[in-house]
Amino acid sequence: MQSADKDNQVNQEVLKKLIRKADLSRFSHSELKEEYGFLRSLKDFSIVLLSISSAALTGLYFRGILKDDLTLIVIFLLPLLVTLAQTLDHTVFRWTDRTTRHGSAVSVWGNWIREADFLKHRIDQYSDELAREKVQSMQEKYIGCMNNTEQVPNRKFLKYKRRFREYVLKSRRIDEMSLDDLVRGKE
Repeated sequence: MQSADKDNQVNQEVLKKLIRKADLSRFSHSELKEEYGFLRSLKDFSIVLLSISSAALTGLYFRGILKDDLTLIVIFLLPLLVTLAQTLDHTVFRWTDRTTRHGSAVSVWGNWIREADFLKHRIDQYSDELAREKVQSMQEKYIGCMNNTEQVPNRKFLKYKRRFREYVLKSRRIDEMSLDDLVRGKE
């Protein structure tokens, strides 16, 4: 019986460690998705602003309100700036692509975490052999997630790890609060 308890405890620890690492990966990808999403939105906003400006200046120029050569040059340059912004996004910065890939990684890691957490809470219901097989399967799926999602850049990893630890600590403090503490905090 002690061997079964020890195996169960080892399986629980393996899953707990993998879930913690997967949760950090999910958090990091979520942060990257937000960063690149902001940059993509800024680019999109700039394109809309440039396009509206181009249309407005064109209308003003052809109605004779603005007739100088500078206006004509600006009307010519604005569509080029729109094209440049789109081209830079799709070739150099890849904000749209990165936002999509990191969003997909958040989903992949979230699905893995749900499955692993479900197994962790039900592991004692399985025989030792079946429990070992299921934990091994989750380890293989973890490696698959690592191989199939974009890696978090090394230069950003520690920043996200620190933010993740802060997030976990804040979450634990909130979990420890009573309902009265939460209500008083809003006043």
